[in-house]
Amino acid sequence: MHKTGSSAIQSYLFEHPPTDPTRWTYLHFGHANSSGSVQKLHSRQATRKIARAGGHPARLAAAQARLQAQLEQALAQAPADTLILSAEGLTHLQEPELDALVQTLRRHVDVVQAVGYLRPVASHMDSAQQQLIRGGGHRFVPSASFPRYRTQLEKFERVLGRDQVQYWPYEPSTFPDGCVVQDFLQRLGLTPLPGAQPRVNERLSADALSLLYVLQHAALVPAKQKDTRAIRDRLIQQLIRLQGPRMTLDPVLVAGLMAQHRDEIEWAQARVAIPLDTPQAASAGLRQVATEADLLRPGPEAVRWLSAQLGTPLAEDAPLPVLEGALFQLWRRLEAEASGQPAPALLSGVELARAVRRAQREAKRTKRRQIQRRREALQAKDQTPPASAPGAAAA
Repeated sequence: MHKTGSSAIQSYLFEHPPTDPTRWTYLHFGHANSSGSVQKLHSRQATRKIARAGGHPARLAAAQARLQAQLEQALAQAPADTLILSAEGLTHLQEPELDALVQTLRRHVDVVQAVGYLRPVASHMDSAQQQLIRGGGHRFVPSASFPRYRTQLEKFERVLGRDQVQYWPYEPSTFPDGCVVQDFLQRLGLTPLPGAQPRVNERLSADALSLLYVLQHAALVPAKQKDTRAIRDRLIQQLIRLQGPRMTLDPVLVAGLMAQHRDEIEWAQARVAIPLDTPQAASAGLRQVATEADLLRPGPEAVRWLSAQLGTPLAEDAPLPVLEGALFQLWRRLEAEASGQPAPALLSGVELARAVRRAQREAKRTKRRQIQRRREALQAKDQTPPASAPGAAAA
């Protein structure tokens, strides 16, 4: 499942092939995480997205054929007895889609097993909520981060058989050197690594997440644009240095969601030995978030950090519009750095307010243009027949 160290495991397996290639092989499509490729290959949702964008399903079929050929070739050429395919996106496949992938695997291997970690609800939700914000989220929807254990995993038991599915407790305190990569390798009987492996997704403090959320909530930048993602990554690298308590969702809020989805928890609890419904213990190292208003109130340390980045004073109790304006100016500076331009002059007063409103309008226009360009591009491609698959005769 998501938020169980899978990114760290995938990065290690992708970047460190075994010295003895007959021990194990990491199956991939040219990148560490195969989620996108697996979903594109088998998910009907991908077909629906293409259709909604104005494209033709034939183009998706051609891409799926290429991915299928790539997977079949990798399976046929793998010299190892143990083959590993890692993709959180597997949990989002429908049962017939998962079965189709398993049938491909069974043509090349004797046994197909599914293994994965189950993480307690509270810590899973905290981690998932952080990832949603880091990915550009601008709405506070706690239910979106609830782990749907049964919904996402029961299909593996129906397709593979219960005895071919293993669930491991995600309990870092019990991992070798506290490292999930080490634990994963050890459980599969593979050679363990010296020392803990670095985290792939460095955790942000509550203050850092709050600043990022304020910026995104103000809709000052296009949410899903390549340049936007690159600059957001730059900002996140700076925010990592803003230390402080971690964000945790309010235990009353989490308890309410657990009560609503008790069947999901009971199903998973029968499969691992650690309690999944234990609330996060109160700690000085945690800051509770119950509502969106909590996210929109960065602490004094966050305001001081933002002031230092801009080199201009900000009151610790600065109202939200002032913080939005300051974050907008920091974003402009990061944009200039990314393009090799000198830092823009700081704006103030009416001039800043006007610039903020212009940015919000432009972000909306950019989003509309992105949608239109995608539709036009897909429609243009559909005018040209797809290239013939390798080995196929051209008519």
